Amino acid sequence: MRTFIGPRLTEEERKQDYMGLNPVVWVLRPYSSPGPLKYHILWPDLVLMFTVLFVYTVLSPISNALLLPAFAALNVAYRHQMIYIYDPRNDTGGKLWPAWSGWFIVSLLIAQVTVMAV
Repeated sequence: MRTFIGPRLTEEERKQDYMGLNPVVWVLRPYSSPGPLKYHILWPDLVLMFTVLFVYTVLSPISNALLLPAFAALNVAYRHQMIYIYDPRNDTGGKLWPAWSGWFIVSLLIAQVTVMAV
């Protein structure tokens, strides 16, 4: 159906990014081998969610009820992906834990300053 209705792209055009999305090229990287985990994409999202959780936990406790299932689901999903799917080349063996705990403390301090301001 796509061959009749869809765009007629050359093989080179199919391999190019479209609006920031990478095409699935089975020859270069199949789904069965996703490569290393992209920490530069994962890390900021998790830090933002933790900061939002700690800042708004006192102001609106309903955020706890919304973010707790999200963190539980992310824990299961990321644990499975890191153990069974992604290539462990980028595994640091816990070297990122001091940075993560530092962000945890910064999130708590931001929460305290926000509550004092309110």
